[in-house]
Amino acid sequence: MQISEKKSVLSKEELQKIKRRRAKARAAVLTVFVILTLVIVFAILLRTVLFPIETVTVSGNTTITSAEILSSADVSVGDKLFSVSASSLNKKLTVKYPYIKKVELKYPSLKELRIVVSETEDVFCYQNGTSFFTADADNKILSKTTEQPENTVLVIPKTKIQPECGYILSLENDEFDIIKDIYNYLYRENIDVNSIDISNMSFITLKVKNRFIVSLGSLTDIQAKLEHLRGMLPQIDAKNGSDITGEIDLSAWSSSKREGYFNPKTLR
Repeated sequence: MQISEKKSVLSKEELQKIKRRRAKARAAVLTVFVILTLVIVFAILLRTVLFPIETVTVSGNTTITSAEILSSADVSVGDKLFSVSASSLNKKLTVKYPYIKKVELKYPSLKELRIVVSETEDVFCYQNGTSFFTADADNKILSKTTEQPENTVLVIPKTKIQPECGYILSLENDEFDIIKDIYNYLYRENIDVNSIDISNMSFITLKVKNRFIVSLGSLTDIQAKLEHLRGMLPQIDAKNGSDITGEIDLSAWSSSKREGYFNPKTLR
C-alpha cells in the first residue's frame, strides 16, 4: 500500500520573495565583512603608517626626569602616534618608577604625543628587619631605606609582610582598611599620627603628636574612641601644657562608660 506525500507548492511571487530575502541577507553579510575589513586595515595603518610623531613631551613629573621616562617608555620621534599603548606604559613605568601612580596619553594634534604623569607620595612606612619601606595611601610600596623617613606613619600590622617596590602590599583580614580608617579620621581632625600598631587586634595602639601613646583596645567602638581622643587632647594640653607627654588609655571605653585616662610619662 503506497502512501502519497503532499508537497507544498509555492507561487512564483512567493519564490521571488524568498530569493530577495536571501539576496538581502547575503548583501548584509558582505557589507559587514567589508566594514570589518576596512576597520582592521585602518587600525593597522594607524599603528604602522599614518601619523608619525613629530613632538613627544612629558608633563606632571617631578621625581623622575622626562628623559628617563621617555627612555623607559621607548617612545621617540618617528614612532606612529597610535602605536603607543597607555596600558603598556602604565605597566612599565608604574613598576620601574614607583612614585608614578598613573600615566595618560594626550593628543594635542595628530603629530604630537603628550605623556601625562600623575605621581604619588609617601604616607605609610613598614619595617622589615633593618629596612624601612614607604608606601602611599593605596599601600603601594614606593621606596626602601635604612631609616624611617620623616612625615610617614609607621605601621605595624599583624600580617607578616614581604614588601616589593612598585607593587601593592597586601595585608590580610581587612587590616589595611582598619589602618586607613584610623589614619583618615586623625588626618581630617588635624591630629598628627606617628604610628599605628595593629599587630594585636585586641590591643591597638597609636602614637600621636610625637607625645602620646594611645591604647585603643579592640576594634569595638573604635570610631567613638577616636572621637573621645580628639576631645581629650586639647584638655590635656590646657591642664598640663603643650609639652606634656604620656599615655592615654581608651581601651575600656564603651557606650556606657565614656571615659579615657591620661598618665603623664616621659616617652622613649
